[in-house]
Amino acid sequence: MDLNFMGKRDARRLGVVQAAIHGKLTNHEGAVALGMEIGRRLSPRFRSLMPVACALLIVVWVSWTTERNRVWATDFSLWADTAAKAPNNPRALTLLGVAYTDRGELDKALDVFQAAVRANPDFHDAHANLGSALIGRGDLTGALEAFTRARALDPKNAEDAYHRGLGYYKLGRLEEAQREYEASLQLDPENAETHNNLGAVHQAAGRWEAARSEYEA
Repeated sequence: MDLNFMGKRDARRLGVVQAAIHGKLTNHEGAVALGMEIGRRLSPRFRSLMPVACALLIVVWVSWTTERNRVWATDFSLWADTAAKAPNNPRALTLLGVAYTDRGELDKALDVFQAAVRANPDFHDAHANLGSALIGRGDLTGALEAFTRARALDPKNAEDAYHRGLGYYKLGRLEEAQREYEASLQLDPENAETHNNLGAVHQAAGRWEAARSEYEA
């Protein structure tokens, strides 16, 4: 329909149909709006069937919107549904892993992050989230490997350098931790947490003045 030449009645009718399609009307209103539009386009001899058509549309519409709302009710159900429909999509898998992490289901999150890495070994977010999950599990060596790969894929990501510094610090490798924290601060100079952690590295190494400088930064 040419919008430039629509009458006001046509414009209102099109607006109602679009609202129904995009879920801005109730289930009943949406089905009736679509049914009326379909009925308007039917030849006169079929218009007597319009009440039946509207009733059927209401049943179908309610079923569809109920399922849609169930799937979109939470981030977890949304990404679980998306990953089930696209099992080789690394972004969907990564976001499902994040949803598992938010639910405290770390083992499942790790499995999904690893699946995301297998689906696309060059997808940065899969490696970065895998590294964070491994830190949570205490697997610092595995976490460093994940963040090393993530950093290679996105050298300007300050958080990857930060997490490498955290891993090295927890392993007692202070020089490497200092190097990574300083690299992170070059990319994100105002990050208070990174300054604080770099201060902890200096303090552990006995560099008190340097530690105080970082704590006060």
